[in-house]
Amino acid sequence: MEPLGAVASVITLLQLIHKVTILCLDARSRFKNATPDLVQLINGVKALRGILEGLLDLNVQDQTHLRQLKALASSHGLLTTYSTELGDLERWLQKALLSNGSTFGALKWTLQEKEINRRLHPISRLKSTLQLGLSIDNTQLQLGTHLATLSLARSVEQRHEDQHRRTILDWLTAQSPRIGTNDPPNPGDGSTGSWFLNGATFKEWTSSLQSILWLHGIPGSGKSVLCASIVETLLRPGSSERLPLVLQFFFDFNNSDRQDVTALLCSLIAQVQNKNATALPPLGLLHASYVNKLQGPNEQELLETLREILSHEKVTYIIIDGIDECGARGKILRLVADMSEWIMAQLHLLIASRKEADIERAFRHIPYHECSMKAEDVNEDIGRYVQQSIEEDSRLIRWPTEIRSEIVDAIALKGCEMFRWAACQLQAVKQWRNLKGLRNTLKCLPTTLEGTYARILDQIDTVYIAEAKKLLMWLCFAARPLTIDEVIEALAIDLEQKDYDETQRIEDPEDIMTLCGSLTTYDHGYLKLAHYSVKEYLTSDRLLCMLQSTYFASNLNSDHSIAQYCLLYLRHFDHIHQEKTNLRTCFPLFDYCIKLWHFHYMLADRPPDLTTPALENLEDSSSTTATMAWQASSSTSPLLEPESTTITGEINFLRYTATTGCTDLIDVVLDRVVDIDAAEWLNGTALSVATFQEHHQSVELLLRRGADVNSKAGIWGTALHVALFRGQSHIAKLLISYGADVN
Repeated sequence: MEPLGAVASVITLLQLIHKVTILCLDARSRFKNATPDLVQLINGVKALRGILEGLLDLNVQDQTHLRQLKALASSHGLLTTYSTELGDLERWLQKALLSNGSTFGALKWTLQEKEINRRLHPISRLKSTLQLGLSIDNTQLQLGTHLATLSLARSVEQRHEDQHRRTILDWLTAQSPRIGTNDPPNPGDGSTGSWFLNGATFKEWTSSLQSILWLHGIPGSGKSVLCASIVETLLRPGSSERLPLVLQFFFDFNNSDRQDVTALLCSLIAQVQNKNATALPPLGLLHASYVNKLQGPNEQELLETLREILSHEKVTYIIIDGIDECGARGKILRLVADMSEWIMAQLHLLIASRKEADIERAFRHIPYHECSMKAEDVNEDIGRYVQQSIEEDSRLIRWPTEIRSEIVDAIALKGCEMFRWAACQLQAVKQWRNLKGLRNTLKCLPTTLEGTYARILDQIDTVYIAEAKKLLMWLCFAARPLTIDEVIEALAIDLEQKDYDETQRIEDPEDIMTLCGSLTTYDHGYLKLAHYSVKEYLTSDRLLCMLQSTYFASNLNSDHSIAQYCLLYLRHFDHIHQEKTNLRTCFPLFDYCIKLWHFHYMLADRPPDLTTPALENLEDSSSTTATMAWQASSSTSPLLEPESTTITGEINFLRYTATTGCTDLIDVVLDRVVDIDAAEWLNGTALSVATFQEHHQSVELLLRRGADVNSKAGIWGTALHVALFRGQSHIAKLLISYGADVN
């Protein structure tokens, strides 16, 4: 029965009780000998009325929770039954009173006493039942309120914990951008790497206590594919009730943000943080130590935090892939050595790389298992990979079964132990629409990876060689991965005309992705080199002796060219009057150039021919480039003032050049300024800014040129205060050597 139905039932009973009470009082006044029994009846219905009136005090919403009383008020419940009983009692009393006392007085009262007692029994039952039901419902309401309060408290606590977790993860991400794991290669149909996963080495590694495995193979042999299969196998439900903790990281040569120890450690910690709560207490302590500081934890502190987190974990597997592609691999190898000394039986570490001499030397001092990827095993996997690729590609699956078998046999037999080689051959045969061309290609497959890359370059249309060369140079040496839109902009910068030419934009992004064939790949919105071996090929001196030498890209020349492209691109916008948001939307490469031109300028060894263009771009305080360059540098650090919308004369110009770390530019600017110690109220002097940015050489130059080492300006005080706050002991020592007041 709905809540209002229960209320109606109670009101009906109260109306009947009112009528019965009046009749009882009337009978009492007429029949003196019936007084004790009628009093008992009157008291019974009064007590019942008190309970029912109490029920009416409950509001409708409360009644939705009174399950016992709702049951009593149902169509077959006691309230309905006793409404009938009270109706009968009312009619019986009316009949007795209508007799005008003759019938009632003539009968012996004992007969009336029995009748009244019979009528009292259901009233007493109803009273007891209602009291019990109300008591049960009140208990349930109290218990429900208590449980609801506990649930709300748990919900609030969980939200607070989730927010705390997000805050810490955001802070950890700030220590090393893009700390999440890379998307690993597809492990294929599940059989890839079965030779290893079913072998003795894998079983020894997983079953031994605190084991380290070095997996090595030649370039392109499928180490990353095998690592992906290993991760998939470890995470597959088995006989154990709990899955192990599996962490993975691979060094991405395309991304400088993923090339150091900090990126590795932050990524591993973040992965544990995302998977369970054990990381929260140790990581919370580390966060609390640095939450109000401008510098982050050092590598040793991160390593110790990871050790503390993993010491409370179950079985843990860490897969680190591609350390041979990491510029700081010496530090990575020392890190592996440190981890090997942990007393942590449940930890299993796998390192995948090429068999380089320095890596091999590092493992001589570490107890480890070893696995070399052998030709027969890899080629078997390549055969399965080719078969699966054909079945999943609409352009290859259309061939008859016997032709598909020819493709598999030709590529698998000449697999050269390299997945990368096989992938390039598959890309080459996709283009053919006739059988003759396809078979000719299969007969003339290159026998090496370098030969494959040479053939891809030879197939580029001569009309687009300049664009292809420029594209490959950008992808080899860009400071970070580039979007398709950024690449399109980069190719529209003309060094000969020394300007940006919108008419040279390639309109269809698909043309960009196919310009260099399988040398490049499109991944999550970014265009990248398809493999580390591509960069090695393009930057190798051997290429200078080949027909494809026009594509050779040296470090120095490439950074020089990219710095020049950036400055030309920026100069173009000094003649355009648009809001800064529109500039970034309409000209996608603007953000890269404004933030990273000096990165390439410095790697190019500060070429004199770019010094003047750089200064021309930046010394005009009214120019778009100067204003937004200052804003870009300001936004990277709380020491700087992001609200500044214009560069106010020589003060900010000097302070901006101090943020870049380009000492040659600072030297030129110093010849033009009047006051080297000029400061702003918030950020202080150029010396303070250079100290904050940790540019040791810039700090030394400013000191040599007469900067006041004890100048107090800005919210941070002296440059020494900034150095100590940032934890830069080497700069602090330099400042002290120039007379910084330690008091």
